Amino acid sequence: MKRLRSLFMLSVLTLPLNAGVLYTSFGPGDSFNCCSGLGTGHGAELSNGGIILAAPFIPIVTAALDAIEIGALLIVTGDLVPDASIWLLADDSGLPGSALESYTLTGVMTVPPLIITATSASHPSLSAGTQYWVAFAPPDLINGKLAWLFNDQGRTNMFAGRIGALDSGGWAGVTWPPLPTELAFRISGTEIPEPATIVTLSVGLFLALTIRLYKQ
Repeated sequence: MKRLRSLFMLSVLTLPLNAGVLYTSFGPGDSFNCCSGLGTGHGAELSNGGIILAAPFIPIVTAALDAIEIGALLIVTGDLVPDASIWLLADDSGLPGSALESYTLTGVMTVPPLIITATSASHPSLSAGTQYWVAFAPPDLINGKLAWLFNDQGRTNMFAGRIGALDSGGWAGVTWPPLPTELAFRISGTEIPEPATIVTLSVGLFLALTIRLYKQ
């Protein structure tokens, strides 16, 4: 019986976890619109605190976040600051809420469009069916100028914007009809089995081990 319990616990602890895409607006082969998007930063040019943009997403399964990828480019005017900031945000009544994780990527931006990747350090849990937000801007909102590019698949969705740092002012959602073209990004994570799934798999493993040991 002791051996049975040990084998059962080992089997439960080694249940397979699937890593994969939780949400994406990229096309086949990671395609996105190379030449059209929305500007972020630009504070000096616009004489304000600089623009941060955010896009909503709903993960298809409950998972631990692994990475956020964004289609973007460095805008060639004035000071070229090749840094980027990405935030994972909770939802607050249909608009971006508190920050769950933030990333500063140094020297990653280029003039040709590219996909930049923020790898999660804390791997926050994302619940299936719950809305979250990804925000993007240069760390220097006054002098930095980055473009978050659109998808090229005809996808539409709302986005939100704000003037100044995350701790100042509020977000405004853009949902004019028709819905604007969705920004290009992808969310990846490692699936967390639901409790009911764990119970079902555990019972099956326990029965299989019991039968196997009984036959021995």
